[in-house]
Amino acid sequence: MLKEEVASLMGEQEEKKEENLPEVNYEYKGAPYYNVDFIGGFDLVLNDQTRNPDYYINFMPYNKVGVIWCNITGHSMEPELNNGDFIAMKEMHSPIEYLPAGEIYGIITEDYRTVKRIRMADRDGFVRLIPTNKSPEYAEQEIPVSMIRKVYAVLGSMHRLF
Repeated sequence: MLKEEVASLMGEQEEKKEENLPEVNYEYKGAPYYNVDFIGGFDLVLNDQTRNPDYYINFMPYNKVGVIWCNITGHSMEPELNNGDFIAMKEMHSPIEYLPAGEIYGIITEDYRTVKRIRMADRDGFVRLIPTNKSPEYAEQEIPVSMIRKVYAVLGSMHRLF
């Protein structure tokens, strides 16, 4: 009898796990996915502003108003965010000076999109963009706040399955 109860409980746990798995759909369930790359570095990319999502990712922790999914490419945020991951983000409307320092944000300027930790710089009107990867090719950079067009809080990520 005990074996049957354990098997039943394990089956219920597997069902709950499957309910929590993300799924892709075209029926407006979940948060929209835009096939747009945020660069984990400072490479220049065509900064198109895609308006229509490719599909929706239904993943309960991130099914909230204003949340979107995009891609991250590059290695500057590894091991926290890996090349090819999907990242869940939400646009921030507070002035950048009032955002929690040290958190990970997606930054859009006129010329590029990048993902970094943000801290205020010592110079007035500048922020420091800090990569997680401490390799020499991924150094911190300071940019003027006036260059920043949009800021997105990075809420989480999931690995792309190929």
